[in-house]
Order: sequence, then structure tokens, then C-alpha cells
Amino acid sequence: MCLEHLCSGGFKKYMKIDKYKNFNRILNKLKQLNKTNFVKIERFIKKQKAEYYLTAEQISKNIFYFEKKWKLKKYFSLMSYNELCKETLSEQYYLKKNGTYRAINQKIDNKLLYISSNKMKAYLLGLMLTQILWPSHYKILKFYRSSIKGKRKIKFLEIGSGHGLMTKYLLENSSQNFGLICDISKQSLNLTKNIIYKQVNKNNLKFINKDFFKLDTDLKFDLIIMGEVIEHVTNPQKFLLKAKKLLAKKGKIFLSTCANCAQVDHLYHFKCINEIHRLIKKCKLKIESDLISPSENIPKNKWKKEKIAINYCSILY
Repeated sequence: MCLEHLCSGGFKKYMKIDKYKNFNRILNKLKQLNKTNFVKIERFIKKQKAEYYLTAEQISKNIFYFEKKWKLKKYFSLMSYNELCKETLSEQYYLKKNGTYRAINQKIDNKLLYISSNKMKAYLLGLMLTQILWPSHYKILKFYRSSIKGKRKIKFLEIGSGHGLMTKYLLENSSQNFGLICDISKQSLNLTKNIIYKQVNKNNLKFINKDFFKLDTDLKFDLIIMGEVIEHVTNPQKFLLKAKKLLAKKGKIFLSTCANCAQVDHLYHFKCINEIHRLIKKCKLKIESDLISPSENIPKNKWKKEKIAINYCSILY
């Protein structure tokens, strides 16, 4: 099967998808599980170049590896992704109706999610799939990979490793990069350990299962990775300031977060990108480069009023 037949409208550039067998399996199953989401995705993927398909194939291969390793039901990850999509729609509806996130209104303790092995497996594998199936998430991932090119012989800290891809791509740059991975979730650390299982320099990592606020280290880092973290804490300014103190002299921070992006474990509500910029300024950090990626294709002047989820990332110094 080729992408001309898979996607409506056809392609000017003929690109066969059958050579990306794992991604092909993901798409075929997704079409059965969630046709509405599939229609959105096919509009997105038909505009992508070879780089996207290589990334999608690699992530899809990882997905099936984890399903087998953890003895999960076939297509468990896609079903988890499908539930994540439904949950996201539900939380966005709650946001539009109530003006803030459910977790904030109802004072939900997200730590209960992070200590549950089964829930975290579903969440993390679903989240990994969003990196290739949600356009805004893929743009963030692409921005990150572009930003870390040439990062060699560095010390890095990742706070909240999530799906583990950020550390994986950094280790691929150089066998001499050294990393400290701090996460409150054991399952998240386990996922990261497994996703780098083939890396020759995996022994250059130290894993710490701890709340970042309780992390005590004398190390200074050339790069600190904070991917989709500060919206999960009630005091993002305190969080970012602690990270800033751990920077080496010419160190930089990769920060990604979101505005009006409702999830069950989001504890801080940025109402617009300007609020994120003000936080960065309050912490006396500067933006080297950034990316703003709305989840819906509507005019910018309607983002705040419509409470459209907007993903954001930047390199700070």
C-alpha cells in the first residue's frame, strides 16, 4: 500500500509507506479505532517529508517493542492513545465550560497517577504516539532535535523524562554525553531505560526517582531538558528558578509547555503564551529561539477566547 492510496487527494511526490511497516500497522489500526482522528492525521502526514516517516517508523517500532516486553495486549498502545484523545476532548470541554482545568478546580493529586504502573504504561505509550500523530507535538519534537544538533561532550539534566525520547536523541549525538534523569514516576524512568537499551553510552546516565524540588546535586549542566513539565506543578516559577540555578556558565534550558491545554494531571493553567513569556522574564531568563504551535487551525486573535490548546517550546539562557 502506498500513501497515495492511504490518503485522500493523492501525492505529488510518490512515497511508499509499505517500507515503514510498523508505522503502516499503526495507521491501519488507528483507522479502525478512530476514523475521525485518522482523517485529521492523514491531512497532516501527506504534507510531511522523509524525516517524518523515519521518525514515525522508529517510534512505532519502539511502541511494539514495549508491548511485547511488557506482555501487553496487542495494540494496547493505540487503544491507550485513543483513550488519551477522548480524555483530552473531555478535559478541553470542561475547560471551556468552567474556565480552568478540572485538576485545579477539584484539587486532584496527580501523584496517584505517577505511582500506578498500569496507568503510567497506558499514559506514556499513548503520549509517545502523540509525538507523531499530533501535529503540534511533532513540531515540538522536531524543534528539539534541531536545537540539540552538535551537542557533544555535555552534561545534561532531564526533569520528567516521560516517554524517554528527549534523552534518546541526545545520546545519539555523542557517546560522551553524560546525563542525570530525574522523575517522580518509576514507570517513566523504566520506559526511558528501555528506550535507550541499544545506546552504546547508556552507562553515562544516572536515574533518580525523586521529586525535582527534592533533588540535591552539586553538578552544573550544559543543557536542562524540561519537556511538558511545568504545567504539572502548582508553582512553575519556583520550578524554573531551581532549574536555572543548576545551569553551567553557558548552559541552556529546553522548555516546552502549553496554554489552555487541559489534561487530568495539569495543575497550572497558562491562559495564553504571553503568560509563559512573562514567567520566563520573571525568572530572568532570555529566549534564544521559540516555537508556538496551536492545536487548531484558527486565526490567532481567536486563540484565547476559544481556549484553543497551544503548545510552546523554547531554548532559554
